[in-house]
Amino acid sequence: MSNEVALISEGFLGSCWYGNYHYLEPWIGCNNDCIYCYARARGTVKNSLERFQDKAFAHPRPLYSDHEELCTKIKSEISKHTAKTLKLCRYTDFFTPSMQQENLPAKILQTICEETSVQRIIITTKCCPDQNSIEIMKRFPEHFSMNLALLPREDHLLMPSLKMDEALEQKMLTTAKMIQDLGVKTTIHLDPISFSVISKSAQWESFLAKIRSAGLSRVMFSYLVLDPNIMEEISKTISKDYSEELFSLFDFTKAFDYDYTDESLWYMKQEIRQQHLEMISSLLTKLEFDFTLCSLKSAKGGVDAKKAACRVCNGDFYA
Repeated sequence: MSNEVALISEGFLGSCWYGNYHYLEPWIGCNNDCIYCYARARGTVKNSLERFQDKAFAHPRPLYSDHEELCTKIKSEISKHTAKTLKLCRYTDFFTPSMQQENLPAKILQTICEETSVQRIIITTKCCPDQNSIEIMKRFPEHFSMNLALLPREDHLLMPSLKMDEALEQKMLTTAKMIQDLGVKTTIHLDPISFSVISKSAQWESFLAKIRSAGLSRVMFSYLVLDPNIMEEISKTISKDYSEELFSLFDFTKAFDYDYTDESLWYMKQEIRQQHLEMISSLLTKLEFDFTLCSLKSAKGGVDAKKAACRVCNGDFYA
């Protein structure tokens, strides 16, 4: 693994599609600055930040300051790797606001769509794509899989920088429907579920009904996982009462190791996840959603998705 973040890198075994894709990382850092973010602690990310005078992860900056040079490099790297499926991104949000203000996402999407080898562009975001980017999706709908992340209000405690309120939530839903109507495969990501795992069925039904009434019917969901760095960030950022409440949901007796992370991971307690999995699957079925549970982060550690009548994603649900 490189000591710094590469502009384009191959996927890895143990992840979606057995690593048969490429990551694109046009900049380092992310405005979202979610408390549970694993990227800020990655050695490659920290090493990359060292080259900049401002080393704050929450202040993203392009790998190449000149936008034309960046797009030229992307074009060259796509050709070099013969990249067919691109995931945008692993360590940042492609629609992070400061980059949208520079119109950089749209410029990059235009560059990618001009490359004949690229067949699929998969984007997961907590932000609303800008109109220029949406116009490119309109021209190349078959290229895109758009995944917009939304969560119940209880989970917003772990992503305070987003300042998610009812108006922004509605804007996200309206934007998702607009993109879906262009012919783009569009999925709502309930990711990662944290405090709301113990919310009542009625609360979840109200939240899911809002998504369904917006004309959206595809959902992927997953549960928060912890590693030592994330736990440290949570402990120093939110109140002791809330952090202790969150940690009490986890099973720290067994850690899981994955090739794609430097740290061992802990899951929520099996009985808590199983109970929620059965409840949310029942509600999603009732509301006629097409839905799946993320296998990479949530289907291990003893949960029985078959008992919950829930599909487990093998990567093709939103590809």
